[in-house]
Amino acid sequence: SKQVDPLTTALLVNAQKATDGRSQRRQKSADRIYDAAMELLEERSYADVSVEDICERAGVGRATFFRAYGGKDGLLRELNSRIARKIRDRLTQSGAPDLVSRLKVIGAEFAEVWSNATPGALALATDFTKSASVLEAHSIHPELLAEVIGIVREAMDKGEVDCSFPAEFVGNMALFQIAGTMAFWMENRHLDITKIMDEAVSVWAYGYVKATPQ
Repeated sequence: SKQVDPLTTALLVNAQKATDGRSQRRQKSADRIYDAAMELLEERSYADVSVEDICERAGVGRATFFRAYGGKDGLLRELNSRIARKIRDRLTQSGAPDLVSRLKVIGAEFAEVWSNATPGALALATDFTKSASVLEAHSIHPELLAEVIGIVREAMDKGEVDCSFPAEFVGNMALFQIAGTMAFWMENRHLDITKIMDEAVSVWAYGYVKATPQ
């Protein structure tokens, strides 16, 4: 077999280590930025927290912030990415067998996380929902969208869902229902989020109309 030059091997190993080291440093910087932002959002309102404030608290430059998150809405994507990981764990633990029960698990986790969120984190989400277009609605939780589409596709493969729409469309609509309910609750926090989230998933699955008109 062809022998690999030891020098070439060493160079490749060193290059990989350097790449891994840079990735780890970038991740540590991103984590510091996120933690600093969440700390500041516990202390003051969303409008009163600037990128400069976050960078100062995190000990990083503006370029590092924008490279990691692109803008303040990137912090919301990171928060939703963490929620998506918790949802995957909760789905695994729940053993929910069908599409509707699994979507209700997702809705319940959403409700729990956001009902216990800091005022600053809620303001972050509220600001996005007020400014984002319909086409941007899922841009802040791509991992969760992929999870929901996967759940829908699996349900279709098992014959649970009977429709002519593709899994991507059905999954998008399911997540719209959950995220839209969350946005509605943020403007109506006197409501029981757990109750309305459960209802929202049921409505998405079964509709409001009790009987088909004759």
